[in-house]
Amino acid sequence: MTKVEITEVTASSFYKSEAFGPQNLIDGNKNFGGWITDIAAWQNAWIEFRFAEPVSLFSLEICNGFIEEEVANTRDDYYFHKRAKNMVIHLGGDHPKLVHEMLEDIKEPQILTLGIFQPIQTVRIIFTSVYDSAPDSSITPYDVLGLRHVEWRS
Repeated sequence: MTKVEITEVTASSFYKSEAFGPQNLIDGNKNFGGWITDIAAWQNAWIEFRFAEPVSLFSLEICNGFIEEEVANTRDDYYFHKRAKNMVIHLGGDHPKLVHEMLEDIKEPQILTLGIFQPIQTVRIIFTSVYDSAPDSSITPYDVLGLRHVEWRS
């Protein structure tokens, strides 16, 4: 499998500044940072990826949840933000295809097998539901959705 070159990544929204923008999903950091939606804008939020050329997509690696590096040594920051649960992957092209996926509520990278052989140049992930609680009932996650990393493979 080969990592797919991404030429552009955009999102429906992001929190405050580019420091939380979608470009952080493709910086290679699977442990910290990433993208956060704007406050209360997580329902049907989306991230769109444009590839350098049309490619077949074998799989998607995704790291759920935003973790702020500056506070990670003092608290388990993973649960302080909502995490993606259900999503629809909209595969662009002349004959768009929708793929429904469910992520686990785990910090580790998750690999979703897609097996899409039709060459695709644009993909949009639309988030339809989130994990919005934490194992510790004293934690109320902020009203934002976060991801740390996304990598497409052909």
